[in-house]
Amino acid sequence: MERTPKSIASLIEELAKRTGASEAYVEKVRALLARRGISLQEDCAPYRAALEHAFRRQEEIRRQVQQVAEQISRLYRAEERTGSERFGLEPADVEDPYEVGRRWRGQRAVQRKVPVEEVEHRPLVRGERDRPMVPGPDALQ
Repeated sequence: MERTPKSIASLIEELAKRTGASEAYVEKVRALLARRGISLQEDCAPYRAALEHAFRRQEEIRRQVQQVAEQISRLYRAEERTGSERFGLEPADVEDPYEVGRRWRGQRAVQRKVPVEEVEHRPLVRGERDRPMVPGPDALQ
């Protein structure tokens, strides 16, 4: 059975171990709580969701940075192999930047609970046929 931490300090330690967070990040979290006047010995229940989210988000960012570093490394290796300005990669080797953007907008939409279609097709400027009011029936009902 997994032990549930009682204090904020023990929760931070558990989350750091679970997500592989660096000691520097853990210190930043502790310093933030201290600046806000929150004791690390307090009960963790009110802060559990926020701390879990922060550590999961930091883990996701580290994972994405690692993926980008791997892709850059692949690009440099491919460039060295070909010895030319062209990287010698097939289109399937590199992600389409438009697809990455669509996926990012979709993730943002899920976080905001807005349909992806609404995010992608949101008008940026007022159109010729846009009206400030919805037209109603011509005759009285």
